[in-house]
Amino acid sequence: MPLQFYELVFGHHERPSKRRGAAATVAFCAIYLSWVVVVAKVGGYWVYPVLEVLNPIQRVAFLVLCSFFSAALYLFGHWTNGIISGGGTEEATEGHRKRKPKKN
Repeated sequence: MPLQFYELVFGHHERPSKRRGAAATVAFCAIYLSWVVVVAKVGGYWVYPVLEVLNPIQRVAFLVLCSFFSAALYLFGHWTNGIISGGGTEEATEGHRKRKPKKN
């Protein structure tokens, strides 16, 4: 933990835009949670016991909410990192925006 904090304060990283980062987080969570479902179907047990007591509709809603909660955590981390790095949230992602050359 101390080394991660050190890197956060003293290291500069190029971050993706909020939209791309949150989308990648949701996609990763969806893939991971899909794998949890595959393990349950093939192995016959749920890795997380809460999924065992939910009916299928509640299970899908829970998994979708978990994915979006992960995206919210990503956005919170993006915001926090912008504050700690001193660049603010907008300046940190501005380098990733492609600007079109002006036509004369």
